[in-house]
Amino acid sequence: MACFTFDAAHYFPPGLPDIPWRGADTISRRWIWCVENLGSQWTIEQFFCSSTTPEAVIEWTHWMRKQNTALRGDEWYAFDETTGRIKEIRAYYASAADPSARICELVEFFPRQQRINIGMVPVFTPTAGHEERLG
Repeated sequence: MACFTFDAAHYFPPGLPDIPWRGADTISRRWIWCVENLGSQWTIEQFFCSSTTPEAVIEWTHWMRKQNTALRGDEWYAFDETTGRIKEIRAYYASAADPSARICELVEFFPRQQRINIGMVPVFTPTAGHEERLG
């Protein structure tokens, strides 16, 4: 708990119960639950820290030993400038936690910057023979 500000928030993609996690106590208790019930262990593959803002990002693997599976992703951290404690974690997964989600984004996270609506711009235009892969 000492790593977090009292009002810290941990944001996740859709598909997990009771998200986002809010408060140092809640975040700590949920991580303990993962270790005890899922056999969770995490490894950090990369770590980047800003030299100009109190932010960092890690790339990780979450090993869930009791389920014999793993999840890969990254987390963006924002730190309190006065205490150095974590005030926000934004978790992004390499695959969707909820495959039925139409848009995979963090639940209840609203960036500080105003969102820019770019409309529905096609990113990929299928060529002949590729339409079946898009559903």
